[in-house]
Amino acid sequence: MSLFSIITICMFIIVSAIFLGYKIAMWRWKPKDIIKNWKDMIETNENYSKEMNKINEANRKQYEWFCYQLFEVGKWVKEKYKDEYIIEELKKLPDHQNIVLENLSNEEKINKILDKIRDNGMKSLSDIEKKFLNDLQKGSF
Repeated sequence: MSLFSIITICMFIIVSAIFLGYKIAMWRWKPKDIIKNWKDMIETNENYSKEMNKINEANRKQYEWFCYQLFEVGKWVKEKYKDEYIIEELKKLPDHQNIVLENLSNEEKINKILDKIRDNGMKSLSDIEKKFLNDLQKGSF
């Protein structure tokens, strides 16, 4: 036998072994089950994300309610005792400006926004404040 024949036979055996190993692996691992489990895992993850969004929204609503209550108490204390401590502390909370703006009359909103523009410029406005001004300009109110 020549060297070429021996190499050819060895290559055939190696390729056959790889192919046989692949077939056994596919038979044993059952890729359809793996794909089904993967799809189930994706669906579970999506359901989990939806539930987390619901929880986050509920927490956000509670936070907004809390900030609104603080703002109302702060307004009362400011009117009754001329003390702005609660309102000043409320300003330290994240997103306080957007929550406070939602609970003001249009005139009060305009005054707050104009004060903010005067102090810090147009770039300091939040998206909600910009939207309010655009709506006001279009006459949506």
